[in-house]
Amino acid sequence: MSESPVLLAEAGGFAVWADGHSLEICRPDGFAWPLGEMYGTPVAALMTRNGRYAVIIGCGVMVCDLHRFGQPFAVGLNWSEAPVVYLKSDADDVWWFTGVTQGDQTGDLELIASLMGWPVGRYAFSPGTLAFTPLPLEPSITLNI
Repeated sequence: MSESPVLLAEAGGFAVWADGHSLEICRPDGFAWPLGEMYGTPVAALMTRNGRYAVIIGCGVMVCDLHRFGQPFAVGLNWSEAPVVYLKSDADDVWWFTGVTQGDQTGDLELIASLMGWPVGRYAFSPGTLAFTPLPLEPSITLNI
């Protein structure tokens, strides 16, 4: 990391840092786990309440299993392939995400997908199963197309 990294999320002693396209997670003891790069600039990150996953959004969604912290870095499309899963970032299926939150009742996250700055989709996302479920756009979100 350079001398101007940006802290995207911090919880349970873990911290997600971005430096341009480069990402890493640091443990409380200072050990860093380099995660490679995310196309475009990462927008935000969230550590799940159960402390299991770090979720980074921007061009696609990068999900890191913190129970596998420090394993040799590899990106896969499911948990059997790698400790880091990078979804919705293929050249023929790029999704841009601008928001991530975690609700109170389930372990699911809520992701906001956008197109040219406009919200175009709201999804429940389960880090454990990697499932996306479309949600209705809130009435306060209107699209003027």
